[in-house]
Amino acid sequence: MLLSRNRLVSAVLLLGACGPAQPPAGPMTDSESSEGVATSEDASEGTSEPSAESSGFVPTDEGDLPPDCSVFEQDCGEGEKCVPWIDPDGSPWLGFTCVPVLGEQGVGEPCTLDFEDSSDDCDAASSCFSFSIFDGVGAGQCHAFCTGSGDDPMCPPSHTCLIGNGYPGPVLCIPQCDPLAQDCGEELGCYWFGSFFSCAASNGAGPAEPCAVFTDCGAGNVCVEGDRIPSCDRACCSIFCALSLGDVPCAELPGTSCQSYFQPGTAPPGYEDLGVCIAP
Repeated sequence: MLLSRNRLVSAVLLLGACGPAQPPAGPMTDSESSEGVATSEDASEGTSEPSAESSGFVPTDEGDLPPDCSVFEQDCGEGEKCVPWIDPDGSPWLGFTCVPVLGEQGVGEPCTLDFEDSSDDCDAASSCFSFSIFDGVGAGQCHAFCTGSGDDPMCPPSHTCLIGNGYPGPVLCIPQCDPLAQDCGEELGCYWFGSFFSCAASNGAGPAEPCAVFTDCGAGNVCVEGDRIPSCDRACCSIFCALSLGDVPCAELPGTSCQSYFQPGTAPPGYEDLGVCIAP
């Protein structure tokens, strides 16, 4: 399990069990989101973002909270941008705050996120979305802010607006990908994020190798429970496969066959042919 602070910054995208943990049981969440919009509840694989009440965090003084701003209007002063505020003590996003624009990293470029004040080294049009954490600093990629409004968030084609239910939350445009084509680029994999597939940094584990979180598995692989793969004790990486191609891709994992990644009738448009190599 990764550090809880990483969970808060990455919208629970890289924490918890492998996903889906029990193929072909379908996505880890039953939540539905409107077209082009993924909520932080969706992205948490069925675990909604803790509220101030549920997390046990109750501000005792309004002065503890930073001044609020609009991530859609980007109404901060010159040389600043509006980003989700992360409590350095480990509480979830509680609002938005203005931070200075400290860098020039653009969309898709690597970045670092400072948990102490929520600042990063992305440019004014983007924010750092953390994939990992080292010595209190998050490392990830810059993602563009969603445009429009909370009721009608918008992103470029092939992107989804990751936004909390009533947010705060990331409110960032997350690129979608094809798990069969694995079109994410070097050292990245295409993973299921609760309501859509998107790219994330991969730890590179191969078929039948153990995994603890779904990003442990390299591009083209998916973390499944151990009883789904012969000779796997707990959780291991399996292989994405196309149902239309039969079991040929599963030859690397003896005793498995290509079975639907989603429950019947629940596959999102375009993913009806997606399968995973698991024991019958």
